[in-house]
Parts: sequence; C-alpha cells; structure tokens
Amino acid sequence: MKKCPKCGTECTDDLKTCSECGNSLDVTQEPKRKNIFKILKKKKQLIKTIFIILGAIVILTISVLFIWHAFDNRNIRKAKEAIVNGDYNKAISYYSWVMPLSYAHSEAVVEISKIKEAGALYEESKKDIANYRYFNAMQNTKTALALCPDFKVCDELFTEAQTNMGKYVKKQFDSGKYTEAYKNITKIYTPYRNKQMENVLMSIDNVVEQYVNKGYEKLKAKDPVSAINYANEAFNINPNHKDIEKLKNSVISYYIQIATTQFKNYKIDSALATIDLAKAINPTNKSINDLVYTINSYKTYLDSLKSANNYYNQGNYNDAINCIDNVPTNTAGNMARSKYSTLIKTISKDKEYLSKPVKVSSLSSHSELSFVVRNVYNTGYNYVLSDKVYDVEVFYTLTNRLSRPVKATILGEINDGKTGSKEATIDIPANSSFSSSLYMQRLVIAEDTYNYHVKVTDFKIQ
Repeated sequence: MKKCPKCGTECTDDLKTCSECGNSLDVTQEPKRKNIFKILKKKKQLIKTIFIILGAIVILTISVLFIWHAFDNRNIRKAKEAIVNGDYNKAISYYSWVMPLSYAHSEAVVEISKIKEAGALYEESKKDIANYRYFNAMQNTKTALALCPDFKVCDELFTEAQTNMGKYVKKQFDSGKYTEAYKNITKIYTPYRNKQMENVLMSIDNVVEQYVNKGYEKLKAKDPVSAINYANEAFNINPNHKDIEKLKNSVISYYIQIATTQFKNYKIDSALATIDLAKAINPTNKSINDLVYTINSYKTYLDSLKSANNYYNQGNYNDAINCIDNVPTNTAGNMARSKYSTLIKTISKDKEYLSKPVKVSSLSSHSELSFVVRNVYNTGYNYVLSDKVYDVEVFYTLTNRLSRPVKATILGEINDGKTGSKEATIDIPANSSFSSSLYMQRLVIAEDTYNYHVKVTDFKIQ
C-alpha cells in the first residue's frame, strides 16, 4: 500500500496518482519540488532586501539634499543680512560657502562679484569724501547701490557726500565763483541734487539775469560792445540760459540794422565791417547771411552794369543790353541800377531804333542841262541832236536817333538807278541831323520826267 504524501489517503501500489486528490504518488519527484520552492523563496528574500537598501539610499539622499538646501538657504540669508549691516566681506564669506553643486551656486558666484565691486566702490567713496571729491563719491555710491540695492551703508555715504557737495557749491557761490558752482551742480543728475544745490542754482540764474538786463540797458544806450560783453559774462556762467541767446540776437539785429542803413547809403565797406561784428557773435545767423548775400549780389550786379557801360561805349548794344537784363529789379538790383540810371534810360530809348538808327527826310531835287549828246549813225558822221544829259542834285537830311555816333552809307538813285546813282559815307554825331546833297547825271530822252530817292544801305554804330 502507498500513502498519498499530500492528503494521507492509503492507495494501492499499482496506482500512480491519489484516488482522492489526484496527487502524484511518484515519491522520486518530491525532493526536486522541495528544492524549487526553496530557491524561489530565497530569490524573493533577495529582491526584498535590495528594495529595502535602495529605499534607504533614497531616503538618505533626500535627507542630505534637504540638509544641504537648508544650509545654503541659511548662508544666503546670512549673506544678505551682512550686506544690510554693511559687512560686505562677511557677505562674500557666506556666499562662498554655498555648495558648488547647489541650485544657488551660480547665483552666489554672481552676487560675490557684485559685492566685491560694490565694496571697492564703497571704500573708494570714503576716500573721495575725505579728499573733497564729493561728486565722485556720489557717483560711486550710486553705482554700488545699483549693484547691491541692500548695501544701506552706501545710502548713508551718498547722503553724506550730497550734503557736503551742497555746502561746497554754496561756498563757491558766496565767493563769486558762479561758473564753477554751476558746473559742479549741473554735472550731478537732477534727482541726486538736494535742496541746497537747487537753491544755489536758482541764485546763479538770478546773477545771469542781472547780467542780461545790464546788457539790454547798454544796447538801449547804443553800446552793443558792452551789451555783448555782458552776454558773454552770463554765457560763461550758464551757457544754457535762454535769455542769453535772446540778448545776443538783439545785438545781432542792432548790427544788421546799422549795416542795412550803411548798405542803402552805398557805404559797402562800412556795412561789411559792421556785419563782421555781428558774425563774431553768431556766424550762422540767417539774417546776417541774408544781408551778406544781398550785398554780394549788389556787387555782382554793379560789375554787370559796368560791363554794360563798357559795351555801350564800344557801340556794342547787344552785349550791353544782355548785361542790363542780367540785373533783376529786387533790392540789390535796383540799387545797382540807380548807379547807372542814365545808361539804362539811354539804352532803353535807343533799343527801339537799333535796327534803323538813321532816318532819311527832307528830300528835294534840282537839275541843270550839262551837255547835249549826239548819236553817231552808221551812215556817216551825221550828228543829230537827240538826247540831253542833266546834272541832278538831290538834297536830303539824315537823322541819327541813337545816343552813339553812326557811320552811315547812303545811296542816291534816279529812276531806281536805271539812269543814275551815287553812293556816299556819312558820319553822323549822336542824336543829331545832317543835311547835304548828292550830284548825279541823268540821261533825258525828249522831255520825260524822272524820280529820285536816297536810302541807307549800311550803318555802323561808333
């Protein structure tokens, strides 16, 4: 009989499995099964152990990181407290303790750099105050505060430098050093000035206004030199004061008014000398440059009219007219024209007769028998009284309508030149008349009539 190892039921030897539970009755396989169960149990225990170890490591790491973080936070807090208390070296020390692998390490490095620079500026500011360099101290402390806003001792040092600067500029003003006081105040950024500095600045403006008022008084008394001296004194104190520029412009206007009057009275050199005085004040002033342009234009127009006069004297009317036409009828042009008004009127009058300057008038004639011409016939020496030759004298008057002498070439003709003609050259003075006659021979057939005339064939203006 066999006994089932699982349920304990008695089974016959020929059975391979238990009739009750179906368990194998083969006893040779049982040890193998027990070994497998043991191995599985050991593996489970090993995995559990590994998980426990890993959990412990994680917990330990978190704990270390937490402690590390707390330590870094403490150092950063202590560093900031040290900065507020003015101990920048201690702040640098606390920041340097921040762990290299900490999240705050890069921030700590930046803060250390800022604190070092701010600390150096703080120390430099103390030296500046000790050596009366208050402006430098104000700049350095403000720069240090920009780097480390909590560096409160810099605020205190700035206030000390600011107060001393106010006293310093007040002392300069009281001793009459207005320019130095103004420069020292204005180089300070406006929000950084205290009440004392602003008061000194107002007092300086009052001094400038007094100089300007004195300048106006001198200008009213027709003393522009003294007026501009006061303007320059004011400018040396405060070059940005708006009333100074107004005074200078008033002096310039005064000079321009004088120069304009001199110019209109044809005192060109005096006008230019006066303009030079105005230019010394402001060479870019538009009114000055406009007047200079007008005077230069006048000189140019005057030269053009001089050329016109020369051309006219040479009898060259066309070029003379062109030169006159180049002179406009504006202020400068009219002034130049007034210098040559006679020439312009003369040329303007002559312009109408340039194409026909000489007029022919008062024509008349007279004829006398000179001799008889006999025709010679081919049949012999039979002379027949046939034709008569008359001397015809034609009287004429030539009038030169130009203001220049004219050399005129005239031609007298009988019967349109078919039976007689005569040419002559006559010099006619300016704006005058010339009377004379031309002798011509005319062949008369029987008792026919004749016509005559005198015409100008050429002329030259002298």
